[in-house]
Amino acid sequence: MTFNPYLLENLDYDDAEPLLEDYINTALQAFIHSDVGKAYQRKHPQGGFWIGNFIEFAYLYGGFILPKMTKGNAQEVME
Repeated sequence: MTFNPYLLENLDYDDAEPLLEDYINTALQAFIHSDVGKAYQRKHPQGGFWIGNFIEFAYLYGGFILPKMTKGNAQEVME
């Protein structure tokens, strides 16, 4: 399945909520199978189990989607 990083853009919560879990899983799979993801896995074999939660929190609490998330948005989510 091809990952569409804009899938949740301009959706209200009721429309996005049923898509969110698949959005996160598809994003993670796309990363894992990318060259960058494979290199990351070699350096960090435990992976980043937290990233799914981060993506969910970013969307639910800030309305941030991956392709439009800034460093400031990421800091806001982490705080």
